[in-house]
Amino acid sequence: SVTMSFGSGDIQAVIATDKVSVGGVKTSMENGLLLMVDKALNIDGPFEGILGLGIPGSQINGGDSYEPPEFLLEADVSRFSICFNDGPTGALRLGTAKPLQRLGSVGTMHWGLGLNGISVGSTKARLELCSPEDMQHGQATPCGGIPDSGTTAIMAPERSLETLFEGICDEWDRCGTAARKGGMAKAQAFVEVLADCGSWLKNGDSSGLSELPPLHFHVTGSEHGQQQDLELAGWFYVFETTEKQYSFSSEHFLTFAPPWARKGREQPDRKVCAPAFGVMDMPTQTNGDVWILGTSFFYAFDVHYDLSTSPPSMAFEEEACGTCEDAANLVSHGSRAETRVAARDRKSTRLN
Repeated sequence: SVTMSFGSGDIQAVIATDKVSVGGVKTSMENGLLLMVDKALNIDGPFEGILGLGIPGSQINGGDSYEPPEFLLEADVSRFSICFNDGPTGALRLGTAKPLQRLGSVGTMHWGLGLNGISVGSTKARLELCSPEDMQHGQATPCGGIPDSGTTAIMAPERSLETLFEGICDEWDRCGTAARKGGMAKAQAFVEVLADCGSWLKNGDSSGLSELPPLHFHVTGSEHGQQQDLELAGWFYVFETTEKQYSFSSEHFLTFAPPWARKGREQPDRKVCAPAFGVMDMPTQTNGDVWILGTSFFYAFDVHYDLSTSPPSMAFEEEACGTCEDAANLVSHGSRAETRVAARDRKSTRLN
């Protein structure tokens, strides 16, 4: 048996051989299907298994070192993409077309990018975060970013989130006014004004979130000149929920949570909003503080992965997610022009 370690806990498995089919793509996995016999995962709801789509070669921890066959390589699939629609649907596509702009992965254990700073607002006011000027000897990038569709929030060190929240508040008039009148710290004001969104955000109308400044994540690839500005409008980095459910979101940023969130529910059905961020420390010598780029990026972009390049590469395309076709390979049809128009429509209804 082998032990697989994840951020949510460990899985105990035994090695087996069987045919595996994903959306019509089939292959025989020789000693590559791991049957789960025990788990200690901090996951709510049903859990049936994991389809590994990471960079090939990552080791499974525990017992003798074992490197299982990769489904994509065994099935002769080198490219895939992942994206989410508003609501419960999304799409995993295998065998996708070559992306237009590539960013080589800087990670060896994870799909990873360099993060060379974050800007806020239409003027792209640069925050004192992940600056190349602050790099220490031996660092390859100021910060690192791991695009992860399995992490709900964007995770970063607490001090970095405080700087980010302050920067958002500086560029958001409603937050700045609340901070001055209430005598609050800007980061605290940002979280509290969002939590009170039921008083200023109309039901089903995401236009109110256009008040929030866009965030610009400046990511880089492994090669010189590989860089991209990943923009997240307000509706991509805000969660809408109820006061009853707020504790599930706020447990990741309790330092900034409103006092009522710590005391318990007062109006359980009241609509509230929360920042789609959470606290996590993952310092590295080579890439500085690592940020987990969670589901917000998979709603905003169709995220492409390419194993055929050296190193493996990623791309972020502003195109509609769409739905999976019934045919094999999960490849959708339709022109790029059509998908870009749909992508703009999708952005305008992010909160619905």
